[in-house]
Amino acid sequence: MNNNPLKLIKIRKLNTNKATQNRRPSFVAAASGIVNLNSYWIIVADDENHFAYFKESNKLTPGNWLKIFESDLPLEVKERKKVKPDLEAIVLIDNAILMIPSGSKKNRVIGKLVSSDKKFPQSLKVKTINFKPLYKRLLKEFANLNIEGAAVVKNKFFLAQRGNGEQNKNALIELDYQKVLCGISKSCRIPKYCIKKIKTLNLGYVDKTKLTMTDICSYDDKHLLFLATAEATEDTYQDGEIKGSLIGLMSTTGKILWRKKIYPSNLKLEGICLKGNDLSTAYLVDDGDNPNKSASLYKVKL
Repeated sequence: MNNNPLKLIKIRKLNTNKATQNRRPSFVAAASGIVNLNSYWIIVADDENHFAYFKESNKLTPGNWLKIFESDLPLEVKERKKVKPDLEAIVLIDNAILMIPSGSKKNRVIGKLVSSDKKFPQSLKVKTINFKPLYKRLLKEFANLNIEGAAVVKNKFFLAQRGNGEQNKNALIELDYQKVLCGISKSCRIPKYCIKKIKTLNLGYVDKTKLTMTDICSYDDKHLLFLATAEATEDTYQDGEIKGSLIGLMSTTGKILWRKKIYPSNLKLEGICLKGNDLSTAYLVDDGDNPNKSASLYKVKL
């Protein structure tokens, strides 16, 4: 591992022009994934029935929420956690935005596809996507399933399994991209038979705490950037103390080429993306596991 840490530069707090519900804060608290589309930052939050979007050119303008699930979530934190859809990953597929649930509980299997015939964010259409067939199959491989990242690399579709706890596994899961697209268009379901390869990953430790993968994104035609955090927790449900985070580069076969620590080290970084064809800078969002504290958007020079 490279001992010279990458320094995060804060771009903005993720404040919004209104709250998603009465008595909820006017900001993104639990950012879990990010993409850049048409000069907007599009962010999923794992504690909301909405996604947020922010105009890239104005760091002071609050973002907007768009509701994508019909129901309202409970306001009490523990009850909210029990029933939330837990969107943990986001990826662009043919200029549509696929928002992906973790699968860590039976109720966390419904995702959303957001698309438009015009330029984002005009005339948005929201379609429900059922991940249950795929996740039921993946539960045979991972007793504690926890999908936290997704990426498309040159007609290959990848999911990142986060292996919280000593007995659980980090893994890079390759799906058949055409079967994924076919499932979305024909039945709004991700089929169980689209799995191509599963590669278990050992990401190492920070202060005796296991590093677990919290996101991935496309880097070039042969590589993925990955984000990993050492969180002192033994399962996919409970949160824990953050011991450190890093960014790494791996091949699409799961071979890790480099890893670099991130400073400051106490942030739970959950989303990473690039912008356009610029491979020199990555953009990240955090989840502080605190509903009263705003998440932030950062950048880091690679």
